[in-house]
Amino acid sequence: MMGQLLSSWNALAARDRRSLVICAIFFAGMGLYLGVIEPVYNAFGSLQQQKQELKNTIEVNQNAALSVVRRRAKLEEVRNESEYLVEKLDIEDSGATTLGETLYNLKVYAREAGVVLDQAAPLDMVERTEYEERPFIVLAKGCFAALSKFVYFLETSPMVLVISDLQLQGQDDQLSLRLQLAKVSVESVEADIAESYLNVLHIGLEHWIGFAPFYIAKKKGWLDGQDINIELIHGTDTDELSSLMRSGDLDGLCLSLSEQIAAMEEGFQLKAVYPLVWSSGGAGIVVSGNSSAHSLQDLEQVDIYGAGREAQYVVYRAFKENKLSFSPQQVHNLSSPLVMQSLSTGLIKAGVLWDPYLSRFQQEQPGKTLFRFDKETRNTMDNLVLREDLLQKKPEAVAFLLQALEKADTWIAAHPEEAGQILAELLHMSESSVQQGLAALHFPSPEEQQELTCGGNSDLLVPFIQEQKEFLESIYQKKVSLPAEEFFDWSLIRPLIACPQSAEPEGVKQ
Repeated sequence: MMGQLLSSWNALAARDRRSLVICAIFFAGMGLYLGVIEPVYNAFGSLQQQKQELKNTIEVNQNAALSVVRRRAKLEEVRNESEYLVEKLDIEDSGATTLGETLYNLKVYAREAGVVLDQAAPLDMVERTEYEERPFIVLAKGCFAALSKFVYFLETSPMVLVISDLQLQGQDDQLSLRLQLAKVSVESVEADIAESYLNVLHIGLEHWIGFAPFYIAKKKGWLDGQDINIELIHGTDTDELSSLMRSGDLDGLCLSLSEQIAAMEEGFQLKAVYPLVWSSGGAGIVVSGNSSAHSLQDLEQVDIYGAGREAQYVVYRAFKENKLSFSPQQVHNLSSPLVMQSLSTGLIKAGVLWDPYLSRFQQEQPGKTLFRFDKETRNTMDNLVLREDLLQKKPEAVAFLLQALEKADTWIAAHPEEAGQILAELLHMSESSVQQGLAALHFPSPEEQQELTCGGNSDLLVPFIQEQKEFLESIYQKKVSLPAEEFFDWSLIRPLIACPQSAEPEGVKQ
């Protein structure tokens, strides 16, 4: 076969043989190109395209990654600046940026300045990049001095109120004021997250070391369950927090017995469900630097300013210990930050302060401290107080909160130094001030909790109730009855503290 092909090949003319060789080479080249080179080239092109796409993706992701880093750095910078401003300027945001909160404070400022607040009309919310504004149109009447004091309260308010327009008309003794005001609030992502839970409890707290179990539980993450969230709403005084409860923003408060009674007198249906803390030396009566008073005797005819019913109680106890006559009319309602601020500027002569404000007053010394409770005497009992209907509507959430407080109490007892460091950071106080404040507090032990809540004949409550009875009788000038079962419901705490089987959960003896 090969011989025949070779003979045929030799029989061809030289020109034909050359043509056939060229054709063979051409077809071989085409075959090589189609079978090998083109697939390799196509694969190389595809790889090049993929390489470019990956390069583009890397550049995009790299820019995004750098953007995230920059945003995180900026966020950290903003947080640090916010913490600095909070500490240095007493800027405050309760966590419940409601109309009710702002309107309440406007009324308080107007009342304390002595002006007539004709209108406080809210406008539509304005959304900014990093914050939001709630504008108000405010109309008020009064003399020039009173209106100046009102504007001073607004401009120095810890709520961050910004005045953008101000107009005055009339004579000096009767002026009309019109101003546009904006309540500035940082948008709270945590609030949106909280509302996604099935059971949410909003608890109002003043800034006080005595509420340490809440702060520790929050720091440790014990206030978040699988479908339960406990939100802490901060305020400067009980009246402000009570207004938030009235508007539906709060489910409960931490109140002294006198404050609970005052709230129930206003129509709140409340029950104390957890014995939180007993305090002794955390409150005092102070005077401004330009006051001529050197003792409590010098204050018998002087107006004294403080937050709510508890301020009245402090003055009552102080005057009683010094055998002075007490008149509830001389004690005027003013939040602790405003008392601190007004004392330092000489707007008021005397006031009632609690820690951390009392400790700061004594450190900065804008005036004198005339009275402070003996640290060995327990004069105030603070409890967690909830709306009574919650005990039936959200018993699981309430029990979850009480369990978290029990856990925090146990942790604080085992880690007092670390607890002090956490409180100092959260309350913007020095660790030495925190330790001094904690020395004036007593968190009930498990044995005291059992004695207080398990049986019906606890002697621990008797002194507190008797003192409140005498205090109210001095205010109302008539006999007062304080049946303990109207104020306390320990039913949800008893299973957590292992009450003895023989305990009878009845009322407290009087």
